[in-house]
This record gives sequence, structure tokens and C-alpha cells, in this order.
Amino acid sequence: MDNVEFDISDIVEELRQYTKSAIEEIEQSAEEICQEARLTLRTTSPRRTKTERRHYATGWRFSKETGNLKFNIIIHNTSKPHLSHLIENGHLMPNGSRAKAYPHIAPVQEQVNKEFEKKVEKVLEKN
Repeated sequence: MDNVEFDISDIVEELRQYTKSAIEEIEQSAEEICQEARLTLRTTSPRRTKTERRHYATGWRFSKETGNLKFNIIIHNTSKPHLSHLIENGHLMPNGSRAKAYPHIAPVQEQVNKEFEKKVEKVLEKN
């Protein structure tokens, strides 16, 4: 049998390059998915019939935090952030009745999670 010699640092560098490229592709996919989710939230969020200067539905944005081989993307409402959980879950009114819940965040979150999982699997299969 022939002896095969290899340098462990070459293998480590190759793995580092693979990880970096996979994370970049996953990050790109996550940004695309978040952009779609933001637009979906804009269309599915409830709107008041009264004219307002800043609508709740148009305030959806996403922010991205990146670090060493990791990233975090958060979708949030900038125009009226205090209303998100009240509209999503309903709430108690001053007269004692309950306001109706309008679940518009949870369905989008489920859709984003499934889509992100598929994209990650595709990226990892490709590389």
C-alpha cells in the first residue's frame, strides 16, 4: 500500500472556504426570503378605514446583523411596533370586551421557515 501524506492545514482551509461560501449563499437566500415576507406582511396586515399618515401595514422593515460566520435577520414594524402583538393576538378593550385577533404574522412566519429550510437544503446539496 502506498503511503499518502497530506497536510491537515490544507483540509482545514478547504473546510473553512466551504463553510464561508455556504454561509454567504444561505445569507443571500435569507435576505430574499425576508424581502418577500416583508412585502407579504404589507399586503396581509390589517388597515384602518380612516386616513392615517403612517399606516401599520406599510411599516414592515427588516434589519440584518452579521458577525463572524453568522447572521441574524429580524422583520419588525417601524411605524407602529406596539400594535403587532395586539393585532395578532387580540386584546382586552376598555369596556371589558375583547378585540378580534387578526393573525397575520404567524402564517407568514410559518411560510418563511419552510421556504428557508428548503433553500438551506438546496445550498448544502449543491456545495
